[in-house]
Amino acid sequence: MEFIRPGTQFDFVGQRKLFAIISASLVLASILLILIVKPNYGIDFKGGTNIIVRFTQPVELAEVSSTMRDIGFDDAVVQQYGSADNNQFLIETNRISVITTEQADQIRQTLEQTFGSEGFLFSYDADSGDRIEIKAPDAAFAHLGDQPAEVEPPEEELQPEQEVPQPAQIEEGTGEGTGDGTGEGTGAAPAADAPTPPAGATVRSELSPEEVYITQILEAAGLQHPQVTQIGNPRHRRFLIRLQELQGRVEDGLLSRFGQERIPVEGMEIHLAQTTTPQQITDTLHGLGFETALVQVIEPASGNRFFVRATRSDVMNQDEANRIASGLQEAFDVQEVTTRHGSVQRVETVGPRVGSQLRAQAIKAIILALFFILIYIGLRFNMRFAPGAVVALFHDVLITLGIFVILREEVSLTVLAALLTIVGYSLNDTIVVFDRIRENLGMLRSKTMLEVVNLSINETLSRTILTSVTTLLTLFAIYFIGVGSIKVFAFAMIIGIVVGTYSTIYIASPVMIYIHHKLEQRQAKLRESAAPGAGRRQARRQKSRS
Repeated sequence: MEFIRPGTQFDFVGQRKLFAIISASLVLASILLILIVKPNYGIDFKGGTNIIVRFTQPVELAEVSSTMRDIGFDDAVVQQYGSADNNQFLIETNRISVITTEQADQIRQTLEQTFGSEGFLFSYDADSGDRIEIKAPDAAFAHLGDQPAEVEPPEEELQPEQEVPQPAQIEEGTGEGTGDGTGEGTGAAPAADAPTPPAGATVRSELSPEEVYITQILEAAGLQHPQVTQIGNPRHRRFLIRLQELQGRVEDGLLSRFGQERIPVEGMEIHLAQTTTPQQITDTLHGLGFETALVQVIEPASGNRFFVRATRSDVMNQDEANRIASGLQEAFDVQEVTTRHGSVQRVETVGPRVGSQLRAQAIKAIILALFFILIYIGLRFNMRFAPGAVVALFHDVLITLGIFVILREEVSLTVLAALLTIVGYSLNDTIVVFDRIRENLGMLRSKTMLEVVNLSINETLSRTILTSVTTLLTLFAIYFIGVGSIKVFAFAMIIGIVVGTYSTIYIASPVMIYIHHKLEQRQAKLRESAAPGAGRRQARRQKSRS
C-alpha cells in the first residue's frame, strides 16, 4: 500500500529554514520549562511512597483524600486507579515515614530537653524512615529503678516474639546530636536493609524501665505505638526506636473512616479443635461456592491452625468472610476465627537519596545512548550524517519532556523507558532516509545535494507514514484501554512518534545538508589558498632551469 503516488515531489527541503526556526523555538521553550517550572518527578526520581488501596463498595475520591489529611499526610495526592467499578485508588506521598524530617527534629529536641545535650546523640535517616537511634547520657536514667516494668501493648493483636536486628554501631563520645533542623545525628545511620517487624507488632511484652521511660516521652510527643528497644551493651545506653510503618498508619486510618463493611478482607485465621488437612478445608470451601481457595498451614506441627484466603472475585468482602466462617463451623469444630482486613493492595517506596541517584543515572543513560548513536551513524555512513541524527534525537527527547512539564504529567522510570524507545524509533526512521540519500548520491551525480535529499525524503515518505500510523494505532489502543504506568508509557510514545517523524524530515536531513555545505565551503577555500602557492613554486622551477 502506498499513500503517496510514485513521482510525487513535496518541497520539504525548501521549507527547512522556516521549520528550523519553529523547532529551535520549541526546543528553547522546552529547556526553559524543564529548568524553571521543572518536571513533575514521580517517586522513582524524588523519593516517596505509592500506595494502591481498594474497597469492596463505592467510595468517593474526596473521602479518601480527606482521610489522608486527617492522619497527617497533607501532601498526599489521590487519584482513581483503573476503572471506577474496581473501587481502587492510587495514593502518592513524598514521605516514606509516618513522621517528617521536621517532626523528627522536634522529637530530637524533646529528648534533648529531657536528657540534656551533653553526651546525647540522635540519628534519623530519611531513607530508612521508620527507625530512630539514640544514645542517652550517663545520668539520663539515674532516677529509675532496676526492675523491669510492664507496658500495655497496643490494641492490635500481638504478633509472635521477634528478634530485633541491630543497626550500625554508633561510636561513643561523638558528641551532641545535630541541631540544624535536619533531624540527622553525627553518628552512623542504622542499616537501611534491616528487616522491619509488621505494623502493630510488639517485640517484647516486658520492657526495661529505661525503655518504658523513653516510650512515655515519645507518646507524650505525639508518636503512636513507638517500639523502644535497647541495643548493644547496656552500659552504652543505645536505643532503637521503631515507628509505626506508613502502610500501617494508612490501613488504620482507612479502616477507622470506612469501617469493615467497605474494607476488603485479607484472609481469615482458623483455629480448629482437631487435626485436619488443607485439602479437607479446600474441599469445604469449594462446596460453599468458593472455587478459588487458598489454604495455608500456620502450625504444621499441630495441624489445626490455618490461614484461609478464598474469593470468587479478586477481593473478599465481609459477607463472604461470614459465609466462609459459618460453613467451616458447620464442617469442623472451630475454636476461633480471626478476620484480617486490609485495603492496601500494593506499596512502592523509594528513599530520597535513591531517587536522586536514579534521576542522575537516567540523564546519564540518555546522554550515553546519544553518544554511542553518534559513533554508530559515523561508522555506518560518515560524520556528515551523524550530527543530524543526534540533533534530531535531542530535539525529540526535549520536546517530549517539555510537553510533560506543561501538562504536569508525572516523569518516572516508565517515562525514561519511553524516551529511550523514542530514541530508537526515531533513529530507525532517520537511518531509512539516510540510506536512501546515500544510494541516490551514488546514482544521481548530476543533481545537487538539495535535490537528492528532497527526492530521497519523498521516496521514503510512504513508508514513513505507514510505519508511524500503524504504530500510533497500537499506542492509542493501549492509551485508552490501559491503566497506570502502561497508560503513561503509551502517552509518551504517542508524542515521541509524532515528533520523531517530524524531526526525521525537517531536522536530521537539513542539519546534514548544512554540515555538507560547510565542509564543501571549507574545502573550496583550502583549494583556493593552495592554488597561488603552487603557481609560485612552478615559476621558481622555470627560473632555475633558465
